[in-house]
Amino acid sequence: MRRRKVRRRPGGRRADGGSRTCRPPARACAGYLRFLQLVPPATAPHVWSLLRICLAKLNRYDLVARTERCDVDDFRAEFDVASAEPGR
Repeated sequence: MRRRKVRRRPGGRRADGGSRTCRPPARACAGYLRFLQLVPPATAPHVWSLLRICLAKLNRYDLVARTERCDVDDFRAEFDVASAEPGR
């Protein structure tokens, strides 16, 4: 599979906010939320922590506060998270 070219800003930074080796923060948040809807909240506190870091990088401190409740449903309006039952 061929990698798509990404426009770079002066200084080598990517226009979409990500780096060469990691996803942009918004895509990472969506991925973490998709994972968190599949597991019980108490089993993945490290993923909630990673989600907090990504949201802080996006300057979405209102959403950082929502992570304390460990409820994926709080983020459905902000990110593309399917409303499927876990395990499907």
